Amino acid sequence: MSRDNQCAPLSFGDLNVKTGAARRALLVEVTDAGGGAGTWSVQVLPQSASTGASLEAPALVTLAPGGRAELPVAASATAQAAAGDDYGFLVLRRGAQTRRIPYAFFVTRPALQDVQPIKLRRFQNGTTAGGASRVEAYRWPAAPFARHPAASTCPSRSARRSWRSAPGSAWICRSAAFYRPVFTPIFSRV
Repeated sequence: MSRDNQCAPLSFGDLNVKTGAARRALLVEVTDAGGGAGTWSVQVLPQSASTGASLEAPALVTLAPGGRAELPVAASATAQAAAGDDYGFLVLRRGAQTRRIPYAFFVTRPALQDVQPIKLRRFQNGTTAGGASRVEAYRWPAAPFARHPAASTCPSRSARRSWRSAPGSAWICRSAAFYRPVFTPIFSRV
């Protein structure tokens, strides 16, 4: 086992449960770096957990002196699991020695997964006023190329005429006059 108590994190990514249960497994290689031979207990310590999601690992792993052992770890979510972030530590203990391996996975139910995309044209004209509202919140990223989504004002109509839309991006403009967010394109100065 590493003496510096620093272990590489386990990232299981997204577990999409919109069409049923999901599971993703990783194999952790545990190596004796000197003084770590023996049987280690394995415990999952979640810091955040979605209902219906779990991290599974065997209760024990045994290391020979100078040897290696494989530790199978799996993140799983039932079809009824709540969407959310799951993270914490996989803790290995042997006597007073402890090693913590951080883990993370995200239970998702993508709202736009089944929507047929419309091909974008160079000049787009239309309105979303009568359209269906399928998304309650956009998760990632919050604001990679523009103002933060919590910005309180939008560019005025006259200001928007002198700005050009940046293709493929959007930012949220919240207005006190509406209870729902108003979505407008990113603008860049001409």
